[in-house]
Amino acid sequence: MVGPNGGYVAALHLRALQHACGEATRQPRSLHVRYLAAGTEGPIELVVRTVRTGRSVTVLSSSIAQNGKEVSSASAVFGAPVSEVSYCDASLPVLPAADSCTPMPRFIPINHRYDLRIVSGGPFRAAERAEVSGFMRLSEPRTPDALMLAAFWDAWMPTPLMRKIDARFGGAAPTLEASVYFHVPQPTAADDAFYFARLSSLAARDGYFEESCELFGPDGALLAQSRQLALLY
Repeated sequence: MVGPNGGYVAALHLRALQHACGEATRQPRSLHVRYLAAGTEGPIELVVRTVRTGRSVTVLSSSIAQNGKEVSSASAVFGAPVSEVSYCDASLPVLPAADSCTPMPRFIPINHRYDLRIVSGGPFRAAERAEVSGFMRLSEPRTPDALMLAAFWDAWMPTPLMRKIDARFGGAAPTLEASVYFHVPQPTAADDAFYFARLSSLAARDGYFEESCELFGPDGALLAQSRQLALLY
């Protein structure tokens, strides 16, 4: 509503960080972004710095500025596989067909970039909890990659809009900081496949709230998780 979408900005940072890392075996494992000021449509200056390069892990940072003012900063960890240790205790519920689900309303321009279908949550401003889940994909098909995952966590409307809250608010929820953790940085799926997202917020106070997201692939694998701190007014 004011400035570019937070997920879009995160993907811009990650694209530059990936380019600077330059090693195909070192995939993005985490991305942390702080939103310092609202950006505007137009040219940006994006600077990347290598913080550390080790035997298996590279840490980089980046900064986006407009008109001489820093509007966001980020850091990321890139890592090559180091062992065969793996587990996942997150699982999907039984899901309906995506075509049978209610489309998410499109209120602002960024909504038109996505095809979102609600599975659970709501009704708007009347539910007992601030949570929503549903299918999602880009409106224009794209080969799956980490950049897509970096944008997905901020595609849904803020979960507090689902919950009954005594103090009414206008619906603005700008992100202050966000972290994304990549479990499968390069998912394998059809370009037009649906993904499944499960989002929730446990608490809000003084106009600040946290929100978590779990993102699953079409095969049920947990691809990424995110957590953000945002304003609510």
